[in-house]
Amino acid sequence: MPGDTFYSTPAWRALRRQALKRDRYQCVLCRADLRKLGSSRVDHIKPRRRWPELALVLANLRSLCATCDNRQSREKLEHPHGPRRERVDESGATAAWRAEDES
Repeated sequence: MPGDTFYSTPAWRALRRQALKRDRYQCVLCRADLRKLGSSRVDHIKPRRRWPELALVLANLRSLCATCDNRQSREKLEHPHGPRRERVDESGATAAWRAEDES
């Protein structure tokens, strides 16, 4: 979720990369390539709000393309700023993460 500091933590970023690698940078629902701009999402299967203890459990994560993720969650579709867009490199890092790491 935009503005949620959880998604900026080193623990989340590392686990996110693991999930993308485990899923071979493919959407687990439709097998779309997740290396394209705006295509990658790592979704909590059991929502973090209800199950905070599963927030950093790899087995509770799945890699989705933007289309499948938006189909799964009306909350994301109805967000006032629209769906998120991000580019992921081979390591699972976004440009913002790389810039932050270089600082």
